[in-house]
Amino acid sequence: MIHPWVDGNGRTARLLMNYIQFCYHLFPAKIFKEDREEYILSLRQCQKEETNQSFLDFMAGQLKKSLSLEIKRFNASQKKGFSFLF
Repeated sequence: MIHPWVDGNGRTARLLMNYIQFCYHLFPAKIFKEDREEYILSLRQCQKEETNQSFLDFMAGQLKKSLSLEIKRFNASQKKGFSFLF
């Protein structure tokens, strides 16, 4: 076993994905719990069709969702008077 978790294959793959995104200075895409079934379906579809397009489409949607959430959080913090500027 090369990974430290019992359910490690998926978790290790997502950790590696985030590491690669970090190396390329990309925003790490989060896979939301409520989208887990769609995530697994996209992976299965990739195997079936021998292409990665369904996974890329899924991850693009997750990235869009992550960024939208971060923008909402940022805007809410600005309304409350929080600032990261010194």
